Amino acid sequence: MREWRYWRLPERMTQGVSEREWSERVRVQLEESVRMQMVSDVPIGAFLSGGVDSSAVVGLMARHSQQPIRTYAIGFAGGEAEALYNELPYARRVAELFSTQHREILVRPDVVALLPKLLWHMDEPLSDTAFITTFLVSEFARQDVKVILSGVGGDELFGGYRRYLGGHYAMRYRRLPEWLRRSAGFAARHLPVDRHSGVLNTLRLAKGFLASAEMTADERYRSYLQVLDRQAVAALLIEPGKAGPDPLERAFAAAGNEDELNRMFAVDAETQLPDDLLLLTDKMSMAVSLECRVPLLDHQLVELAAAMPLSIKVRHGRLKHLMKASLADLLPDDILNRKKRGFGTPMGAWLKRELAPLLRRLLAAEVVNSRGLFHHSLVDRLMADHEASRIDGTDVLLALMNLEIWSRIYLDRATLAMSPTNSRATSHEHPLHLPPLSVSAQAGRQDPALQHDSPPYGQRSSGDRLFARALAAGSRGRAGDSTALRTFRDGAGLRPGADVADGRSAAAADAVVDGLFLFAVTQTAR
Repeated sequence: MREWRYWRLPERMTQGVSEREWSERVRVQLEESVRMQMVSDVPIGAFLSGGVDSSAVVGLMARHSQQPIRTYAIGFAGGEAEALYNELPYARRVAELFSTQHREILVRPDVVALLPKLLWHMDEPLSDTAFITTFLVSEFARQDVKVILSGVGGDELFGGYRRYLGGHYAMRYRRLPEWLRRSAGFAARHLPVDRHSGVLNTLRLAKGFLASAEMTADERYRSYLQVLDRQAVAALLIEPGKAGPDPLERAFAAAGNEDELNRMFAVDAETQLPDDLLLLTDKMSMAVSLECRVPLLDHQLVELAAAMPLSIKVRHGRLKHLMKASLADLLPDDILNRKKRGFGTPMGAWLKRELAPLLRRLLAAEVVNSRGLFHHSLVDRLMADHEASRIDGTDVLLALMNLEIWSRIYLDRATLAMSPTNSRATSHEHPLHLPPLSVSAQAGRQDPALQHDSPPYGQRSSGDRLFARALAAGSRGRAGDSTALRTFRDGAGLRPGADVADGRSAAAADAVVDGLFLFAVTQTAR
């Protein structure tokens, strides 16, 4: 067997092309990419956040469709943190502009009860809360459509992230007197931070910039993306072990040197896109049997964007300058120039409030010590520092919490023995006890007939049934005809060896999926 790479991003910039011509080229290719991705013999829709990327996809879809486009948006209700992440007003604005059939869901903190199931579908723990929102909006959309278009990739192609401005501002920062830079850096280390507060989020960004302003471009990029730096990871681990291959170093070594922004784009294409955004988008959409397409990552559009110089993509600190120019006749200014907001959840605020008991229980001293991976004193300090806004620990705490849940599903499952007492345990006895899901579904103004009075979780997907099958198979493989497997069969009315995903067996299995699901994730390591 021989393995080789058949495609790579072009490394050379195309010079001597005017901004107007670049804008025209991008618009033509955007139109063509969306048009081709709309080809389908089943119902199709689009995710809509009201950001530039998803709004562009929806607007171009509307131009190539004789029927109203179905759009789906997700939002949050509550305090300041939820308001910062709630993009529904922007999504409604775009939906009205293009007369789409628009539907929305509101998400509250108890959606964290889905974490075990989602981590099972993900196969690995991660710290990006976008996998939660992606699953929810995918499941919501799957009620109506089988194919969905997403705006994933536009930020990487056309310079939409704040980290792409690091070099722009670092160059200006270095012109300041050294004594002033030292004083600013010292003061920044003591600033309170919180990404879920308007003021404190600004301080967080300033603190991150000042901490990285003196670094090289590669080091600065790493500091913006990493959950913890390598020294902090080594200190956290009980047995750090030998450092393995570094994907970022490998990606930087393979990237070209001609243009700093396109160099970062090349690294994103090797790391964040395939290992985070595209990974979670694919797994969370396919968990509900929804095909998600990403027209902004059509290879011809990617090659076009990779050949554009930095000065065209980002100009005078304006992110996505060229892309916005190419969409000026399609989208209004309040959409083109709105502040960037990621497709995640206000998880950091929830970890300080509603989810604090869950966090403390999953990362309690006895749990962390039993797992044997981390120094609990440092885990406890991370939780305390996050709660006091000394750090923004959203990503690292979510990563640690997800790792514990994932470990219980994948590492502990084979060692569990389900006794009758355990199978009858009440909900308040397990560490993931939360109220019932409070995810409300709403129809948009364009189509009142789509109104739903109940959450969109009344029916189990094929993914849930697959989850049940995997648990049963895991019990069978390690413990023969174990108590857990017998309980599953008896509750579902299955004969030995039955496929729980077909016919009457599938319907009966749904009644016991939740019980096995909770069993798989709530037992402590033995």
